Amino acid sequence: MRPPIVPAPDRVVDLGAGLGPLWLDDYLRAGLPELVRIRRQVHAHPELGHRESATTAMIVRALSSATSRTWARPSDSPGVIRSAGMVTS
Repeated sequence: MRPPIVPAPDRVVDLGAGLGPLWLDDYLRAGLPELVRIRRQVHAHPELGHRESATTAMIVRALSSATSRTWARPSDSPGVIRSAGMVTS
């Protein structure tokens, strides 16, 4: 049995395009390759439940770079992320 062919992130097709809200279609059209890359990274390095510190740190970095807010973990508990407020420049 041959392993499945895995397309490059920029070659993945959104099969649900046109079936949801327009803002979601626009977001996925622009960000799908990055979302596929993140998903593959998370699944390539699985972590035990309630111990997802590397995954949580990656999400905090992605949210902080994609929004005008600062994101942080309020405690040592992975998986909990809160907005720490607006970033001031």
